[in-house]
Amino acid sequence: MTAKEVRTGTHFMNGDEACCEAALAAGCRFFAGYPITPATEVAESMSRRLPEIGGIYIQMEDEIASMAAILGASWGGVKSMTSTSGPGFSLMMEISVWASARKRPAWSAMCSAPAPARDCRRWWPRGT
Repeated sequence: MTAKEVRTGTHFMNGDEACCEAALAAGCRFFAGYPITPATEVAESMSRRLPEIGGIYIQMEDEIASMAAILGASWGGVKSMTSTSGPGFSLMMEISVWASARKRPAWSAMCSAPAPARDCRRWWPRGT
């Protein structure tokens, strides 16, 4: 790996950007994703970084197509990844199970954020 591919030194970044950098350091060179909150920042980071190192970024039309694209890249021998949210991950299940039965490696980063749902109130101080 060249210095351009892996960032060295001290950097201030959020978890989504760190996820992107970790995937690139691990050899990911293909990303196909559908921008869905809160996973959009992973896709944005990959869209900036992959062209710098000769990788491929594709924005897909939905989560199912994203999973199909990274599995195709995996079949072609490229380390590939997508990112999604909890509901997006549930949409990917059918093709993920299909790929698992065929022992195809691929990486999916699932991002989630606390929402005003049942029992999430304990995460915030009283009065907010």
